[in-house]
Amino acid sequence: MWKLKGALLISGVLFLVTPSWTMVFSPDLCNKKPLCYHNQSLLCESQMKPLSCNHMLRHENEGSCKVMRIDPKECFIDRASLTPPDKLPFILRMYFYNTWMESRAAMNLSFVTPNWQTLKFRYKRRDNTESLCRTFLLSNVSLPLVDTLMWDCVFFNNFGYSNHTYDLSIITDQGTGGNFGFRVPKKENFDRHNTKLEDWHVFFFLHLDHIQRSPYLPVTIQSAPFKKLSYNVSLVKCLDADLQCLRRSILVSRVVGEPETANWTDDIPPLWNELLPSWGAPAYYAVTVQIVSSLCPSTGCYISLSPVFEVKESQLGMWIFISCMFILIFAFAFTFTLHHRTKENKKLLETLKQNLPSVLLIYLPENSACLELVKTFAGFLKDSCYAQPYIVDTDVGTENPNNWTSEQMNKASKILFIVPGNLNGESATPIRGQWTFALRYLTGHYFITHHVTKKVATVLLPFSADVPCQIASIRRFDLLQEMASLVTWIHDGTWLDRKLFWGPQIRASHRASSSLADVNSAVRKAAQCTKCYRKPALPATVEKKSSDAVGVKMPEEEKNVLLNYQLSTASEKEKFATKDVPDRSLVQGEESGCTFDLDIPDVDTVLGFEEKPKMSEKTYNFLDSDLDELDDDIFLGRAK
Repeated sequence: MWKLKGALLISGVLFLVTPSWTMVFSPDLCNKKPLCYHNQSLLCESQMKPLSCNHMLRHENEGSCKVMRIDPKECFIDRASLTPPDKLPFILRMYFYNTWMESRAAMNLSFVTPNWQTLKFRYKRRDNTESLCRTFLLSNVSLPLVDTLMWDCVFFNNFGYSNHTYDLSIITDQGTGGNFGFRVPKKENFDRHNTKLEDWHVFFFLHLDHIQRSPYLPVTIQSAPFKKLSYNVSLVKCLDADLQCLRRSILVSRVVGEPETANWTDDIPPLWNELLPSWGAPAYYAVTVQIVSSLCPSTGCYISLSPVFEVKESQLGMWIFISCMFILIFAFAFTFTLHHRTKENKKLLETLKQNLPSVLLIYLPENSACLELVKTFAGFLKDSCYAQPYIVDTDVGTENPNNWTSEQMNKASKILFIVPGNLNGESATPIRGQWTFALRYLTGHYFITHHVTKKVATVLLPFSADVPCQIASIRRFDLLQEMASLVTWIHDGTWLDRKLFWGPQIRASHRASSSLADVNSAVRKAAQCTKCYRKPALPATVEKKSSDAVGVKMPEEEKNVLLNYQLSTASEKEKFATKDVPDRSLVQGEESGCTFDLDIPDVDTVLGFEEKPKMSEKTYNFLDSDLDELDDDIFLGRAK
């Protein structure tokens, strides 16, 4: 007797490992079989070598199909995108597997018209660490594929098979798929020939990826083979501690029938979807499906139970709480900082009123408008920025201008070199040579040995020339764009001072007698009167072509911006024929009331292309149309 049982056991194992010994395969791959018999796919062998599925490619002569077995320890399934229940890349059905040795429920995984080249799936039993992982590989095929691929093999345990829950994970190279949970029916509840309606286990699976990610939970149901039935689909909450969900409370219950689109084809049961509302309270839940029929007993037909799933506490509330706390902390910190800065600003104002930093302005007034700009800027520093400016034309008195300049350069807290439009120009005031003297004194023994150049900076205007080499390496400020930074630097302030004190202080300067708008207007008038063009310093090669002219090789775009002037005497020609060309553009005077030096050489003759037409003033001059942008918005640091 024991020998007979041992023989039967060995025969069963050989059958499961090599089913081809005991079965005849159908070439139609279950398309005409009502119950899709086991291993029609020929992919149930357990060896590690790749298995061919070319026999399923009936419309691809050159195509290749392989199935790779992956070690469960190396099988990793990426998270798929949230796939709608009607767009899954597979069809999962249960069928009854019956041989002369045993019978059980088996799984058929079909891929209808696949639109992928790689698909990986894994299914494992929840109460066991055992799992199975496979990969389908397609090559040299036209997608979407016309043929249907499938995998139909029995589950892991061979004997003593009973009611177990499984998780199925699928991912394609297109990112579709997901995680699904189902319970495999017992054989006595799934035999269509011997199982009664009241005992039938309705097979269905849950779309687990939709839990806490979607407002509904899709349930895919496989119709029972009795047709024209209704089903009670319920979402239940598990109340028992062992999570078997034998004690449960019904949260949502619906009685539904098969949809009209669920058609029976060749006695193959259809699949259809039912959407249950998602439940957000943290707990353990399950789904039940029960046949509703007049043939059921008074206690009802068999209740099919899904795997239990957990709804965890939502992280949204925690993130909202953290965000609110962060906002409160930020608001408190900002309020405290603002209050502290208000006190500090009051102390700073009191200190500044008693100890105003002295600022010496070094400049070259080419005309009266430029001088007025310097005076307006000095008034702005004094009235709105709590500084004591000094300018030679109003503060020198009867003292020697050079002595006064050197003394103030030694005593001043800050020195500002306002770069003029013409570095070689003449002052429009009786005091001349202060600009050149200050540059020479800055590079003298005192400033170099005492390292006090840190208190020196340059101020650039829209029409300023190139910065002279004596002050090229020191800090510079653009008067139009960096007024707040300049004032902060004068007072040795920090970034916080610039943002919370000097910025608002400058923007509120319209209340003072000399405001930022006044400086803006002075810049406009000075630019209109000066009309200078500041060109970049580009190298030029001088070649003497004749006794009266010199040819200069330079980029074509630089030639297009040179202006023309009349030579006053022949000596000027000789002068420019023997010296280098100045490294800046020359200035053309206009009848505008501004003071210019008329003894400026004629570039037209010097460069040897006087016959070329002049460029219009609109091209190279700093005109009103350009100065329209020099309004308060720029000075106040507001972008247009």
